[in-house]
Amino acid sequence: MLFGVNIFDYGWKPTGRMAEVRDPLHGDRFCFSIYEVEIGKIRYEFAAGEFSNCVWGFYLPAEKEAPLPFQPESGGKISPVSG
Repeated sequence: MLFGVNIFDYGWKPTGRMAEVRDPLHGDRFCFSIYEVEIGKIRYEFAAGEFSNCVWGFYLPAEKEAPLPFQPESGGKISPVSG
């Protein structure tokens, strides 16, 4: 669940931006696409990708008010989504 819903039930729109993330289990670095999705007329942005076949990672801004994008050169931080 992400944003209180099954995120795979919604259409993700690529923003054209990327986020550098770390695999929480192995520490490897990945570049995941940043997507936006509309749920109940509210637009959300998140970074997502597959660490391996069917093993997905979802990331949100580290701070609720953090400006997007989370591109590595912007100094933005991202946090793994738990739960």
